[in-house]
Amino acid sequence: MKETSARTGNQAHLNIFLECNWESEAKDWRVDYEADFAVLCKGEEKRCKTGLIDGDTLTVECRVKVNKVSGIRKKIEFDFSKPMPGLNNTVLKIGDRTINVSKDLLALHSPVFAFLFFGKFEEENKKVIELQELVFEEFMDLLNMIYPSSFELTASNLHHIVNLADRFQVEVYVLDRIINYLHTTKKFTTAEKLKIADHYRLQRLSNLIILSFKDVAEVKTIKLTILNVAVIHILA
Repeated sequence: MKETSARTGNQAHLNIFLECNWESEAKDWRVDYEADFAVLCKGEEKRCKTGLIDGDTLTVECRVKVNKVSGIRKKIEFDFSKPMPGLNNTVLKIGDRTINVSKDLLALHSPVFAFLFFGKFEEENKKVIELQELVFEEFMDLLNMIYPSSFELTASNLHHIVNLADRFQVEVYVLDRIINYLHTTKKFTTAEKLKIADHYRLQRLSNLIILSFKDVAEVKTIKLTILNVAVIHILA
């Protein structure tokens, strides 16, 4: 950016800044690094002192060496393409794609999976269990919510995750993450949050939203047609 100030002796200077995730609200992380800036010659990769401008473009190279990072957790990911050692594994199939999962972990979170894996019917002894009417990528998002991974809820994946969590009756852990996300995010309006809470019977979310209302005027901005009977009764 261009700067003309007392700091530059009131002369026009080109300033280049290097910022590390400046939008993050977390303040307890640190990065020890070395940065080296260089202006590149037009049409070339070597460094030089002349011929820097190509039309109206100036190319700047920044090479960063990270020496040490603290206060940032390592991203946790799971590989569902192969069995995980030490777990009671089974294989799920969606279309022509297979997924290796832990029967015990899924059964712990979902009575639907518990019945599927350990109920007294045909699928209990199958080596590969085929699931119908599912989108592979969407189901993988649900699995990453169930497993202790670094997967993050977003406005784009929320709806299919809530829908699948409802379909497979995934309890507590996943629902708590969904409710906490909806309660704090600004990606959805209050009316949209209440509509989701009503559709999927997320009563705790409804209660949290209602308790956050500051006055009657704020309540009136919400379209009451999307509220369930219990919410209308509380507001009455």
